[in-house]
Amino acid sequence: MSLPYLLASLPYLHFDAPAPINAEAFVAACRAQLSEKDAAMAEMLLYGHDDNTGREACATFFEKETLIRNAIARCRSMRRGKDPELATKPASTADVRINNAVDAAFQLADPAARDTALERLRWDIAEEFSGVDPMMLQALFGYAAKLRICLRRTAMTQEAGAAIAKKIFNAPLPEVTHESA
Repeated sequence: MSLPYLLASLPYLHFDAPAPINAEAFVAACRAQLSEKDAAMAEMLLYGHDDNTGREACATFFEKETLIRNAIARCRSMRRGKDPELATKPASTADVRINNAVDAAFQLADPAARDTALERLRWDIAEEFSGVDPMMLQALFGYAAKLRICLRRTAMTQEAGAAIAKKIFNAPLPEVTHESA
């Protein structure tokens, strides 16, 4: 198993560029070069699944993700006139920077710009999570989190959006009966 080989072989990720590697290839490389536990943690970060296995290595990242989701839920709840605290999950920390960044994103009128701002926040957190040594396991975990963002952004094309819109607008309407009316 060779972490330095794996890290050196991975293509560079850039926020505004398409993902240069797919999820399957990344997972396969991790499984080939890492211990089973480390590969599982990289996969967790790639897919955004926090199943509490290996939580100690990824706790900071998943805690930040919870804070982002809570801030988003608060913003959406306030827009709807609902109690914002009912929509949040418990978190053991607070982060003013995250709250301010999410608030700023929700000030943007364009939903695409808002999504980009939120993904940029996640990217910055993944960068911090990567640590300062590019040849440590933490760097690979940060890479997995950033790859998730790149893959999501790469999948967001006009064609994909049009296909989803077509599916929604062509879906049959539910029948209205006297009982449901």
